[in-house]
Amino acid sequence: DKGAAILCKDLEAKEKIGTIVTELLSDKSKVERFEKEIAKLGLPQAAESIVNVITSSLG
Repeated sequence: DKGAAILCKDLEAKEKIGTIVTELLSDKSKVERFEKEIAKLGLPQAAESIVNVITSSLG
């Protein structure tokens, strides 16, 4: 649990999505925490890494 998402079982998603969205819309601080945690999970050099792997595999 990195705090970057809200987990919900597939079978419960349809009934819970409205409540989840409503809570997020009314809680700006929670959204800001999600933004920070999501940014931490990002890979800023992802494109460069992909190019390096492709270049290496081409010889």
